[in-house]
Amino acid sequence: MGEKYTDHIIVSPHMDDAFLMHLGYMLFLTGNDLPVHVIDCFTKTNYAPGTREDPTKVRAREERLCAELAGCVLHDLEMKDAPFRNKEMYGKHNIRVDCKGVKIDYFMSSSVNHERATVDELKQKLEEKISEIGRDSIILFPMAIGRHIDHLITHAACMELVRERKIRDYGLGEDMPYAAIPQLNIAPVQDVRLIGNVREIDWARKMDILLNYQSQPVEGWMKPMEEYALSISKGKHAERVWVPQ
Repeated sequence: MGEKYTDHIIVSPHMDDAFLMHLGYMLFLTGNDLPVHVIDCFTKTNYAPGTREDPTKVRAREERLCAELAGCVLHDLEMKDAPFRNKEMYGKHNIRVDCKGVKIDYFMSSSVNHERATVDELKQKLEEKISEIGRDSIILFPMAIGRHIDHLITHAACMELVRERKIRDYGLGEDMPYAAIPQLNIAPVQDVRLIGNVREIDWARKMDILLNYQSQPVEGWMKPMEEYALSISKGKHAERVWVPQ
């Protein structure tokens, strides 16, 4: 999957999601001189538990560093993330999970119906950016495992573009660290048949780059993420993308 295309586009709900899901594959692509573009969607944020500085500026700085190390190009849609959009609504639905010492705070939802305007805005911005980069690109977007509301919105917007044939060649990434936490490994029902495409990766290099996200508790996610990476490829570190049959 993917190598035959000139450009690869990874749609990332937040700054860090593309790298958490696909960094191993990104390094393979850029190492073979294949351009990789990351479209960051919800980048206006007030969430960065590892710092007292302005969260948006800190996370943007971390994202730029990781993009530079991975050799990819960043595109910022500058939309507000869930707690920044509506603190009152999402403050009431904040989920704190502690799985074997791994702590995750996020905003779970079962639907995007109450966020129709956000889906429409993101859909328009994505369509414009994908057209600018190139419609012949292969596009990766999240499966929305864990049902974080921003991941659900991103998934919904991309799937609508698929149905409208504005995204043609695509794959679905496994949201991290949610996919690696058993009680969070739940995704929306897909309306297409999918098959898993597994690729072995340089795990040490991936972790070395991810540790630059110092405002996020990445170090605490490393063990379950590594266990998951080993479980999908018979004991070898790997990432998985789901593609339509």
